Amino acid sequence: PLRLFVGTFNVNGKTCDDAGLAAWLSSANSSANDAEPPDVLVIGFQEFVDLNAQNMLREGGGKRREAQERVEAAVHKLHGARYILVQAEQMVGVLLLVYVAPRLASSVAHVATETVKTGFGGAAGNKGGVALRMEIDGASVCVINAHLPSGASHADDRNATVGEILRGLTSAFGAARDGPYPPPLGHDLCVFVGDLNYRLDERNEDVRAKLATSDWASLLASDQLNAARRNRLAFEGFEEAEVTFRPTYKFDVGTVDRYDTSEKARTPSWCDRVLWGRGPHVRCAAYVACHSVTCSDHKPVAARLVWAPPGADAAALAPPPPTA
Repeated sequence: PLRLFVGTFNVNGKTCDDAGLAAWLSSANSSANDAEPPDVLVIGFQEFVDLNAQNMLREGGGKRREAQERVEAAVHKLHGARYILVQAEQMVGVLLLVYVAPRLASSVAHVATETVKTGFGGAAGNKGGVALRMEIDGASVCVINAHLPSGASHADDRNATVGEILRGLTSAFGAARDGPYPPPLGHDLCVFVGDLNYRLDERNEDVRAKLATSDWASLLASDQLNAARRNRLAFEGFEEAEVTFRPTYKFDVGTVDRYDTSEKARTPSWCDRVLWGRGPHVRCAAYVACHSVTCSDHKPVAARLVWAPPGADAAALAPPPPTA
């Protein structure tokens, strides 16, 4: 089985300092019993640059290269190895970085990246998805980093955008120059991360009161993403681990736990998520939010997935036994 670190962070156009970056990248270490370094790193940023007119027309490679260097330095310090970049792909503020451990580099093949713009009717990349597909020793992997439409009342738009991204990738993979490749969920593993922007369908004051008592179960019952999955409106075929952390949006910048005190006082919500497809061959060893990072109005989220590709020993997906 392969271990994957999968992270998503809407940085709100800000630069996260080195300490915050390291905290996020180490946050999904599940336990001392399962502390092996990851084999694959999937790192998704949203609002990586300000979503202004200039950046919508011109994607700055300098900031992307700086982010890569800082991520690589942090990963090297954490794991003592220089991971190999498979590809970096950017669509305005959506940046996807995928790395593999050095021992796997020679087994990676058939890499392809695609973008699906959904902003302003598909004319702009302020919203949409970036995807990378590859094969590792013949096992196919597709990872998608997305930024979906915002707004508490726009769940239907988000559901439609998920479908638009998956259909767009299906078409692009099928017509790829070195393909055709299967659709996203036709891969042996498909991971979908991002600022998915789903909100809670409850009154703001009720949400905040329940947060004070850590009443996650009641809040998650009104979560729009959970409702979309229950009703097969979006993310059919995907799974998500149990959410056991506080909502990740919207915070006052610079604070650990103070939700939006501006005039808009947005309702706290779990906007930032990690899902995966082909679930029987995947175990989620950790699913966490890193609340100590305060540079953005979002908190970064990370998951540690253990995946048994075809031919691997699926019994090894069982959690490791506790140490004496």
